[in-house]
Amino acid sequence: MERLEINIEESEFSNLNSLYPPTVKSSNVGDRALALVKIHFRSIDPKCSFRENVEDCDLEITSQGKVIRIEVKGTADREVAWSKLKINGTASHNALLAGMPLYRAVGVYERNPAILVMKHGDDFTMVPEPRWSAKRAET
Repeated sequence: MERLEINIEESEFSNLNSLYPPTVKSSNVGDRALALVKIHFRSIDPKCSFRENVEDCDLEITSQGKVIRIEVKGTADREVAWSKLKINGTASHNALLAGMPLYRAVGVYERNPAILVMKHGDDFTMVPEPRWSAKRAET
């Protein structure tokens, strides 16, 4: 797995803390991870563009005439945190099986976070888990 260190300028870090303050709330962690991945791609190509939640991926990046689709997952932990890494949805599952990369943003609240670029089969496998949803009991 490839590890990409993210160099965030102080103003960007302050902006991230304002938009996505440190919390354990998973939606906040996910939003901040998405923002970090965008910072990474903008550091490579400032003119790149993004589309979120496109069909089978979290983020579609258009850069220099190429389209890249990726799954993005974040964690406040400094490493992968395997027990917290979950893939939701059949479309994402199938795209990852077909070779779409998974970008795992780690240490999302730290001054110097990183992104782990992972490929199914090389870096991870997926195990199905049964899930139940809860709903209000009718009385």
